[in-house]
Amino acid sequence: MAEVSFFALGGDVRRSVRLSWCSHVGFDLMFKAVAAIALLPLASWIVSHAVAASGRLAVTNTDIAEFLLSPLGLSAAIAWLVFTLWISLAAGVGHVVIAGGALVGKRIGAVEALWFLVKKAPRLTWLATILTVVVAIGVAPLLG
Repeated sequence: MAEVSFFALGGDVRRSVRLSWCSHVGFDLMFKAVAAIALLPLASWIVSHAVAASGRLAVTNTDIAEFLLSPLGLSAAIAWLVFTLWISLAAGVGHVVIAGGALVGKRIGAVEALWFLVKKAPRLTWLATILTVVVAIGVAPLLG
């Protein structure tokens, strides 16, 4: 493998940023809008079921904890964690796709990066699920 100087790498990065900064900004804005549209109904569903489970108009921290320890609440918490991890992974993958394209001189737009994520969604979901299981195994001993 040929040695790459620090200055040559800097030039590659500058060219890459110059070629793809607009795609990164567009992807980030579009991705955050799509994530918010998907995340808000899930959050609303969790809160409405927590309130319904308590039987009162307002809930306390204890009510929320009791809901999260119920089977429905535990399922909701796991779904929330998988979805949150998926969003983090997908955002990173989208930016890597755009940056990787720029490094080889190909301009990849925000819509192309989002479409790539749609095609890779099952794999990202599987990875997010595995990470959720690993986190659950790591946290389980701390719950007593």
